[in-house]
Amino acid sequence: MRGFRHPLWALLTLAGVSVGAQAQRGAVTGRVFDQATGQPLVDARVSVVGTSLVATSRAEGRYQILNVPPGQVTIRASLIGYAAATQTVALGPGDTATADLALKLTPYSLDEVVVTATGEQTKREVGNVVNTIRADSLLQRRRGSRCSRGTSPGRARGCGSAAPAASRSTTSRCTSSTASG
Repeated sequence: MRGFRHPLWALLTLAGVSVGAQAQRGAVTGRVFDQATGQPLVDARVSVVGTSLVATSRAEGRYQILNVPPGQVTIRASLIGYAAATQTVALGPGDTATADLALKLTPYSLDEVVVTATGEQTKREVGNVVNTIRADSLLQRRRGSRCSRGTSPGRARGCGSAAPAASRSTTSRCTSSTASG
């Protein structure tokens, strides 16, 4: 305990232990490429299976994963549109292992999605006047009067009038009348 009387000495000793532990770890480098063409694959996700260590392939498909624990490690690469590939490498303390991974282009399809709705259907509230007019109701109204006299919201109340009934309206004009029935 005599060596730890000074706090600076204790701090440097602990830092040396930490650096020593980091030196025991290794690195894995390599390249991710298309199996058929040999072209590099950029933005592939490369990970050490069983750990949280992850890297992304950069230009020329190259990647590097640091602080990998020594021993047998499995490297896995995946990219959308390609089947994942794995490779196991032996990594010694402080060593750098190489794992080149070839991914095979694999098209895939999504499962079918079916959406059903039940319950009452209601009209959405909007800032405009929305009205549904059925053709058979127009024929009945036309038989009974000379003109449809603004029976829907926002329509003018007189025939031949060009003046709007309100700021958001349409005007109904009658040019002829037909009495059938």
